[in-house]
Amino acid sequence: MKCRRYGGGEMDVDFYAGRDDELGLLGDALNDMKRDIDESRKQIEKLAYLDALTELPNRRFFDEQVKKLLSWAEANDSSIALLFIDLDHFKEVNDVAGHRLGDKLLQRVASRLQHIILNVAPNIPLPVSPEHLLARFGGDEFVMLLPGLDNIEQIAGVARRVERLLDDTYLIESHRFKISASIGVALYPDDGTTFTEMLKNADIAMYAAKHSGRNRFRFFEHSMNTSLVDQVEMIQGVRDALHRQHFELYYQPIYDLKDNSLVGAEALLRWKRPKKGIITPGSFMPLVETSELVVPVSLWVLDRACQDLKRLFLPCKPDFKLSVNISGSIMNDHEVCDEISTMIERAGIPRNRLHIEITETSMMENIQQCSTVLGRWKEAGADIWVDDFGTGYSSLSYLHTLPIDGLKVDQSFVHDIKSDAAHKLVEAILAMSQSLGLETVAEGIENKEQRDILDGLGASYGQGYLFSKPTPVTELVKKLESQLARKVQKKRSLNQSVQAKLIKAHQRQKAAEIKGAA
Repeated sequence: MKCRRYGGGEMDVDFYAGRDDELGLLGDALNDMKRDIDESRKQIEKLAYLDALTELPNRRFFDEQVKKLLSWAEANDSSIALLFIDLDHFKEVNDVAGHRLGDKLLQRVASRLQHIILNVAPNIPLPVSPEHLLARFGGDEFVMLLPGLDNIEQIAGVARRVERLLDDTYLIESHRFKISASIGVALYPDDGTTFTEMLKNADIAMYAAKHSGRNRFRFFEHSMNTSLVDQVEMIQGVRDALHRQHFELYYQPIYDLKDNSLVGAEALLRWKRPKKGIITPGSFMPLVETSELVVPVSLWVLDRACQDLKRLFLPCKPDFKLSVNISGSIMNDHEVCDEISTMIERAGIPRNRLHIEITETSMMENIQQCSTVLGRWKEAGADIWVDDFGTGYSSLSYLHTLPIDGLKVDQSFVHDIKSDAAHKLVEAILAMSQSLGLETVAEGIENKEQRDILDGLGASYGQGYLFSKPTPVTELVKKLESQLARKVQKKRSLNQSVQAKLIKAHQRQKAAEIKGAA
């Protein structure tokens, strides 16, 4: 019966039997098992509700606490202040010192914020514990709740305290890091009656603080710049898209200019934004590349592209080549670059099938670091291509010093290929590529005249609307299957033709033999 009660959720069951026989030993063993199960349950609950790094409430648990507080505030006609805290220049810490030291810095910050919240929590009955008024929302973002502070100056005083306490030099394992924080403040009920509204408006105020010079706080104002609001909503939308799997990859085919055969494709990110349809990366990636989201977005694209290449494209065409753009903003992040190497190796893709594209300008920002990173990616099995070649860097010496396999001729040159200047420039690029043993892809081919000129100048491959717009993965697979079917049919027809010729030759030989015998 005790086992049934414990299995039904009754936690205070004791299996001690007070006997020295086998039943007593069984009771002791059951108590040991119960302790192990209780400890495991506590660990599971901890993982479910706490951030593993800082042991602060995670977003899921924090959402529950906010709902309780909002109900309390409405019933007691009280206010709540929400502080959205974002660390300034934290990305540079990860880039320079690595994620391990960055994580230790986040733990220090969390400890200081915990100290503040425990000291400023009001001495009134609340529906949640004071330690649950602070949460880490991922990356270098923290959210603090201040219930029951009706005086704006009191709230500003707490924000100033957070600002001063975090504006410091941190010594971690003999490394010194100088950071600060930008803080946005939103109030209930003035700036929102739901947690989503308050968080959004506090985020907007935080961005206003960053745009004002960082290391300061701003209260939300309804008159805040519209473009700033749009940026915040865009970043929030991208974060949500990653979480809800609203991203997908489209693929723009790449064709051999000699025989018009489909040889590869370029992976292009698309955002299926609810109520707004498919959004291209030009409208959101420039903003993402300046935020902490550039890493998870880049890794998502590479992981999905590797999966599609291995599962869908290579079975149709074993020598298929897939190009993936990698943001130059992560080139200085050692751990992310290592993670990319590991991802390539783990994918188990044959060598030279995955092409990583980096822009010229990104390569030149730190050529020594770039050389090391690209070398590791090549060792992992990828080829390295220069994207938008000809638009960024004046010196070509890096073509000898970096492990580069190919160049993509920028579409602006292809578009103007009939002009003397563009024609001569493309001709020079292609001649140089051939002398260095580099393959080339001409981007943005829109008509047959451009295609014929580029083919005549020696371009290896081409992509553009003349051949195909970017398509969903299913459409590209259909193109590959159709090409494979035509190839099989052509081979079958060729075999039948050869067989017919052999039969006719055999018949002629037989006829000659009969005639000779006669």
